[in-house]
Amino acid sequence: MFLAQGFYARRLYIVNRKYRLVVFLAVALLLLELGFSIVGTVVGFKGRSFKTLAHYSWIYATVFGLAILVDLILTGAFIAIIRQSRTEPLGTSPALVVLARYAVFASKHVPRFPDFESTR
Repeated sequence: MFLAQGFYARRLYIVNRKYRLVVFLAVALLLLELGFSIVGTVVGFKGRSFKTLAHYSWIYATVFGLAILVDLILTGAFIAIIRQSRTEPLGTSPALVVLARYAVFASKHVPRFPDFESTR
């Protein structure tokens, strides 16, 4: 994840340097993601059983949350660049709208668990 997101952050900086602040934010979040990944790996190897890992599940959730946040930031910036481009091919706008909707709302398709359904 880290390498791919770093690649796209670099591409964003190369394509349009006015997004330096967005790239800086993305890189800062990437470094946080890398740090939490290292901590999660160390905790995982030091743990004797899966029960000990239950206390540290927030670390893994933070890693994936940061990854999603960086993806949304970079995707939004690229969509903004493409939408503002004057060389946009005909028929690209509807595709970008679908892509933007997918990027923003993809996290809503989380499977529901039966225990939570019965309490509603």
